[in-house]
Amino acid sequence: MAWGWSPMDGERHATPVLIAQGAERIFAGGSDACLVEIGQSQPLCSGSNLYGALGVGGEERLVGELTPLLGLDSVQKVSFEWFAGCALSIGDVWCWGDGPVALEPTGADVFEPQRVGLSNVIDVGASYHHACAIVEGEPTPYCWGDNSRGALGRPTDQDQEPLNPVGPVDLSL
Repeated sequence: MAWGWSPMDGERHATPVLIAQGAERIFAGGSDACLVEIGQSQPLCSGSNLYGALGVGGEERLVGELTPLLGLDSVQKVSFEWFAGCALSIGDVWCWGDGPVALEPTGADVFEPQRVGLSNVIDVGASYHHACAIVEGEPTPYCWGDNSRGALGRPTDQDQEPLNPVGPVDLSL
């Protein structure tokens, strides 16, 4: 079911409408969404695909077209922000899209999922130009991406080095 603007069909819906049948899980955020069909483990994705946010190999707008997330199977979760996405697959995190979230050192957009250097991950979330993950047995998250607004839990003058998630992040007040 979807309402509002749906990346699955590109239409605006004032009330909930059936968009796809046979979906076991759905992940939506920004202007993109993925679903996993019953008995399957590879997400099928659709949406605006800004900066390659769908992880399907390019920037082509794919509203209404279900396209497999490249190279990932056994996906437990997908998290989107407006310009990027991350997936949790068998304890590993994979990200793509906007450079800071995808951990691209040059800041260039990444159109296919790239593995983030963390293992034993149990949850992941992406937000505006950054992402965080929870590692099993760790009480606080690891984060990476753009720290210009302090999103990584560090002073804003301390940018995050690409390819090195910061963590654990101190969440004490």
